Amino acid sequence: MIGLVFAYRAWDRREMLRATLIWGRLAPFPAAAQDFTITKEGSMFTRGIRASFTAPLADVDRWLRDSPGTRDLTPESPSPTTQRFLVAPGGGAQHAEVTVDDSSGAVRIYVCWS
Repeated sequence: MIGLVFAYRAWDRREMLRATLIWGRLAPFPAAAQDFTITKEGSMFTRGIRASFTAPLADVDRWLRDSPGTRDLTPESPSPTTQRFLVAPGGGAQHAEVTVDDSSGAVRIYVCWS
């Protein structure tokens, strides 16, 4: 039974990763990404996914250029060290955004479908 639960959780995480990349129109995460977290929220009628990681800023910048959803966008700057990309979502999602803290290399991603 424990193996079955573990397999289900591993599959669930893979599906969340896949949906995040498709809905956010994002390139695969940088190899240097650390402290990666991903969580889901919502109900039978809505689904939101929040992901975060940290990486060296040069790797984050390269990832943003490689991502179809962010490469041609001019980000908002809610603070001097923060960039916020409002992405035209893919895969039928209604919202996608990527926030980068330039002082720490922290990246936060939120995508949702309803």
